[in-house]
Amino acid sequence: MVIELHIPGDHFQFYIEDETALLDTSALWDTAVQDANVVTAPGLIAVSTARFGGLLHIFIMLLKERPVLQYDQWDLIMQCSIAITSSHLVIWSPEHDFAQAPRIAVASGIY
Repeated sequence: MVIELHIPGDHFQFYIEDETALLDTSALWDTAVQDANVVTAPGLIAVSTARFGGLLHIFIMLLKERPVLQYDQWDLIMQCSIAITSSHLVIWSPEHDFAQAPRIAVASGIY
């Protein structure tokens, strides 16, 4: 499944999160990972962006198996896994309303 979204970015980041994870994201980008493009925590993928704010155009691929990627078609590809225990992924950023953020319906499992 490929999902294309336009979401507000904020503070050089956005999150892909299991709806029930409700993690404290304040310490995600500590000094050990500040140059990383992706930081993960249980039920959360945090993605760094090149801009402080503005509208982000993103594609999310939810797959049960590792894909065969054509790297020459993209500027940057990030791969990681997320375990989902609820039935929704929430795509949001720090200063925006979690309750109003886009949701993607998914079955529980590892993606």
